[in-house]
Amino acid sequence: MKIWALMIVITLSSIFVTYFNLPLTVIYESSLIKLPSGILPLGRLDDDEEISILIGLKLRNQDLLENLIAKGINLPLDENFLNNFLPTIEDYQKIIDFIKKANPEEIMTYKNRLIIAFKAKAKDIEQLLNVKFYRFFYNNSIYYYSSAPIINSEIANYISGFAGLENITRYKNSLYFQAITTLFTPQEIREIYGIEKLLKQGYNGAGQTIVIGSVGSFSQADIEKFTSMFNIPYQPIEVHKVLSYTSGVEAETTIDIEWARAIAPGAKIILVTIPDSSFISFTKLFNYIVSNDIGKIVSTSWIIEEDLLSKDEINIQHSIFLLGLAKGINFFFPSGDWGSSNTPRSLLIPSSMNKTISYYPSSDPFVTSVGGTTLIKKTIGFYEEAWGGIDNGLTYGSGGGFSKFFTRPFYQPEQIGKMRGYPDVSFNAGSSSPYAIIFNGKLSAGYGTSIATPIWAAITAILSQMSKGNVGFLNYRLYKIYNSTIYSEVFNDITEGTNGYYNATKGWDPVTGLGTPKTYELLNYLKTSFKSIYIIPTTDISIKIKINDSIESIPKVINFTDKINLKIDLSDTIYISKDIRYKYLKTYGILNSNKTSFNLTSSDNGNIIIVYNKQYFINATTNFGYIVGAGWQNEGDYITVRAINPFYLFFTFKGWKGDINSSFPEINLKVDRSYNIYAEWQFSIIGLIFFISILAALVIGIFLIFREARKLTKRATQAEQGLGSLGYS
Repeated sequence: MKIWALMIVITLSSIFVTYFNLPLTVIYESSLIKLPSGILPLGRLDDDEEISILIGLKLRNQDLLENLIAKGINLPLDENFLNNFLPTIEDYQKIIDFIKKANPEEIMTYKNRLIIAFKAKAKDIEQLLNVKFYRFFYNNSIYYYSSAPIINSEIANYISGFAGLENITRYKNSLYFQAITTLFTPQEIREIYGIEKLLKQGYNGAGQTIVIGSVGSFSQADIEKFTSMFNIPYQPIEVHKVLSYTSGVEAETTIDIEWARAIAPGAKIILVTIPDSSFISFTKLFNYIVSNDIGKIVSTSWIIEEDLLSKDEINIQHSIFLLGLAKGINFFFPSGDWGSSNTPRSLLIPSSMNKTISYYPSSDPFVTSVGGTTLIKKTIGFYEEAWGGIDNGLTYGSGGGFSKFFTRPFYQPEQIGKMRGYPDVSFNAGSSSPYAIIFNGKLSAGYGTSIATPIWAAITAILSQMSKGNVGFLNYRLYKIYNSTIYSEVFNDITEGTNGYYNATKGWDPVTGLGTPKTYELLNYLKTSFKSIYIIPTTDISIKIKINDSIESIPKVINFTDKINLKIDLSDTIYISKDIRYKYLKTYGILNSNKTSFNLTSSDNGNIIIVYNKQYFINATTNFGYIVGAGWQNEGDYITVRAINPFYLFFTFKGWKGDINSSFPEINLKVDRSYNIYAEWQFSIIGLIFFISILAALVIGIFLIFREARKLTKRATQAEQGLGSLGYS
């Protein structure tokens, strides 16, 4: 019995040790979507099937970056400052090395290190991510999906989520054609919305870039015919292919370019294209634009239902939009053409008047969502109402509502509610007030919020020209107008119409947002209303400085209308405790200096970034000798601390004690806290004996040398005397 009991104890101990030696793991359930009902399972995916996977990396200090934007920081931010938020090169390399274990066919990396995409065989990805891939039949097609990735926590520390674990989710565009009954030409639209007056003053978007992010290519012949027909100057379109190939001509892409050119004929247009509408492809497209700084104004007319995306997928793209905004990039997306409660994929998401459907990225707080109105002719001029309604029990028209994922952003008023409301603005999009378009060589009538979207992007290009590139975050600026006396002077408030579940009302509403622009008045107001200086410390705490002899806490925004005079005094050193301090390094932004006192006279807005190095005190002492490498050290540095004893022959190093235990006199550490360490030396009897032995040997050696020298001297004297007696002198 004792033997069996012993065996049980040994077995249980083995299980215990094995369990607690297992590395901690993270299960990415939040990277999985909810599959539609009614799928037919078909078993495991073939081992050699090639799968494309995208990994999102976590921004560092993302909350801080979002808070800076929320407080009205001037955009774009300095690239050096932004590097504080990007994943590090070392962390990015760790993910690349991790991916290489799957023997990938290709790895796509990006300069901003926000995402990594790769393609590999299913069996290798299964082993890498600890997943299983399965096939299923749905709606006359075969798709795949996987279980949740299980990743070692050391690697998971850097990963925000995965995309590509299934291939059923795709973006949709919202462009529609109809027979020509009536249509609006570029000239008419520009006249109605006050754009023509700006063009006559020379504000046509010159010097600005509009980026069209879309699927497929465009018809060169159609664009040339469109510009010729409506007397619009033609400019060639620059094309960037995110992937090495592209698909054929896409109507959406062609029409977006036509109407961006119609509104801002002086702007440069760049098409950034992908061959398909998968979530991974659009994520690559958005990050390509942000990472390569293609342009500051981006229009994309493709969206997807929030319910079809995983939490991690949304977070991955949200980080891209956040970083893009920090770099001064404004993204525009349509709110959709299916009203409040409808979808072009009713099989995936059943439509119901009692359930609203939100669309992404329109619902993201860091993009501008564009809804739709209908232009209705009056005796003199036009008036607008919300485009939409209910037809055969299904909603249609301007998409809008509330995100199920994002809470109400800082710039939207509290009365909107707890969640992010969209659209933000609107423009003509209705089926009864369509646009003139050229497609397949023919004049046609097109409508939808996907045409309203590039128009708003083009309007922003004109604003950028008027304000010398100083647009900032457009949503933040537009909502500052809301509830102000200027609101009715620069916006057409749409108060009639519905998108099914929601109605257009006074002020902002989830059908038309803030309304449509009185473009001439709005842009003239915006070009002069945005002057401020944002003073930011690079510290993780709020610090105090002197501004015009008044002590102020920063971060701080200083708003002004004309010119500003500032005298700024900084502390060279700020002590938080006896072992933590901040040491002033430099100031950059609209002012570059390493002085602690300076004057600023400016008529331009921008950021003053004050750089303080956080330092920790490495308190290293010893009972004999001295220490090298201790004292105040910068956070994040890797340092070497050495205990040195000039009389090392008499002592042996016993070890370091305190916050670090080591038996070596030299220790390497990363400065992430303060340290108290003590180097102890111990008197060595053996060393003393060794020293005495050497000393004795030295004394004996000297004695022997002197003795031999005396002998040689004596012999020499004797020899000299002998020679003298023989008569030699």
